[in-house]
Amino acid sequence: MSVPNFIGIDLFSGAGGMSEGAASVGVKIKVAVELDKYAAITYKTNHPYTEVFNDDIRKFKLGNKVAANKSDVKILFGGPPCQGFSTSNQKTRNKENEDNWLFKEYLRIAKEARADWVIVENVKGIIETEDGYFFDQINKQLHKIGYTTSSAVLNAADYGVPQIRNRVFIVGSLHGAKYTFPTPTTKKHVTVREAISDLPFLNNGANLHELDYRDTIKNYYQKSIRKNSKKSINNLVTRNAKFVLDRYSHIPQGGNWVDRELLQLKSLMEKNL
Repeated sequence: MSVPNFIGIDLFSGAGGMSEGAASVGVKIKVAVELDKYAAITYKTNHPYTEVFNDDIRKFKLGNKVAANKSDVKILFGGPPCQGFSTSNQKTRNKENEDNWLFKEYLRIAKEARADWVIVENVKGIIETEDGYFFDQINKQLHKIGYTTSSAVLNAADYGVPQIRNRVFIVGSLHGAKYTFPTPTTKKHVTVREAISDLPFLNNGANLHELDYRDTIKNYYQKSIRKNSKKSINNLVTRNAKFVLDRYSHIPQGGNWVDRELLQLKSLMEKNL
């Protein structure tokens, strides 16, 4: 009996975050689709043997790009554009946003590929956008194609990432299997201080490729990230206006953009008193 190969197709690939995870467990990504030119260049640099389609996904035809043996396992994965589902977007978080309908292209390719497994990733906001319309449609349409789906909201911080980052995952099986999502790997979240306290101090708008680390390795996370690197590279910082920097100073420990919005509202009310 031949050992199956795991064949991957990455849609809306970006710079290749999901492909990195897939490749680390032995998946061979045959093709990736990404519209942004620079993200596609980054992807190709890190995955030189993957065919990268750098254009609008609506123009993409799978054809025979993913030839596979009967014993091979095909996995289709990707995250349709999430900006229109994000809770920080209150202007185009609706059915009128054309990008919010690009999930149909994922479904089109899923139907053509007949992959053994499909994985759809997106922001948590997709569950609430338009009363859950898009989330429900993805599940319903996958069912029509023949997939049994399972879904969950996972927080990256529960798996060792120093960021509270909730993401929705829909996993579909063409063979009727229900997917069991992984349990958290840590009860104690890695803090931002633990993650970056060894990095060099940077000024607003810094543009320095290579710098010495500020400190020696202080914990397991820093050790795992540094590996054998001797220098801190890509020390590039957006140049922010003073009023933006002032906003940052008012965001409390563990806070986010919501605190910034509340600050703006408070300032506006004080001016009108």
